[in-house]
Amino acid sequence: MLSAMKSPRHEGEVTLADARRIAYAEFGDTYGVPTFYFHGWPGSRREGALYDEAARRHAVRLIALDRPGYGRSTFKRRRTIGGWASDVAEVAAALGLERFAVAGLSGGGPYALACARAMPERLIAALVISGEPPQVTVRAPWHRRAFAWWSHHTRFFVRGYYTLVAAGVRRAPRFTMALTARSITFSKRDRELWKRAELREGFAEDLRHAFAQGTRGIDEDLRLYTQRWDFVLEEVRAPVYWWHGEDDRIVPVRHVRDEVVALPDARVTYYPGEGHFMVLEHLDDVLRVVAGLGVAR
Repeated sequence: MLSAMKSPRHEGEVTLADARRIAYAEFGDTYGVPTFYFHGWPGSRREGALYDEAARRHAVRLIALDRPGYGRSTFKRRRTIGGWASDVAEVAAALGLERFAVAGLSGGGPYALACARAMPERLIAALVISGEPPQVTVRAPWHRRAFAWWSHHTRFFVRGYYTLVAAGVRRAPRFTMALTARSITFSKRDRELWKRAELREGFAEDLRHAFAQGTRGIDEDLRLYTQRWDFVLEEVRAPVYWWHGEDDRIVPVRHVRDEVVALPDARVTYYPGEGHFMVLEHLDDVLRVVAGLGVAR
């Protein structure tokens, strides 16, 4: 069960070899199993606060990162999803971590898979929660590919929308979050969860950090989501654990079922009646896996 959003116990930045900065925030148990967390689209390192109490219960050290262009991380033009693994490897080296897990929520899912593909020998596991599968593949249904094409060619509409959202979370966060909850992409269960004031306030705080540099990070992510990734799921070698709500309207479960079959080593859990934000009710399910694998490594 989600509790009030917590402030990170530590925040910092790592300067990479190319002089870019990656910002991070730590939650959970200082001495727990190290796990890098990749926020959704949009989101920021502060999203890791959702997991703080559960991470403490299961002895998990959660290190939430800002992707380039979000929060305090330096924007990088023409980056790739697969290239994110190199950034994570540099951050891990700076923090003295040799082995770790990675976890991605929604739009952070592809980045967790990128790490599972690039450095399986270092990963305990990759955790994907309500994750976004490839939108443009041979397996994807025609309407999924059509949506990807439309999103890619009308990005200025999306950019304009999130510019308004960014202004809203700064000036009228309660109203903006209440309006967000009325989205047609929210399932009935998601709407119930968003009735919680602490959840709406927490996500408003998360978005304030996400939009610290404007919408460039969001726009770059959308470009990547709606074109072919620079790797295929068959190349992912680390074990993948995937959780998904069967009533998810943001990332429909049928698209996930079509794609996860390509993963060589995947354990998928589907939750009947749950929506996109199913993790808020199943934090223990996710972090229990990390804790168990960390002890067994």
